Amino acid sequence: MKSVLEASDLIHSASVAATEKGRAFPSNVHAWLSLMAKWKTNRRIRRHLATLPDHLLKDIGLTRQQAEQETQKWFWQD
Repeated sequence: MKSVLEASDLIHSASVAATEKGRAFPSNVHAWLSLMAKWKTNRRIRRHLATLPDHLLKDIGLTRQQAEQETQKWFWQD
């Protein structure tokens, strides 16, 4: 995961440099960065969900089985 974050930092730096020079940075790069951010969020939320006790799962309307099904998904899956 570290290499993905380093790559996104490099792309962000290139985007800032291109913008400062008056050039537009390709929008598909921004779309890629947004997708990587979504994947990172999915991973973080699923890891946290796996640690919640049953009473907190009940508060958010999930059963243990539903939580386990969600945590079994890969980070890119919706």
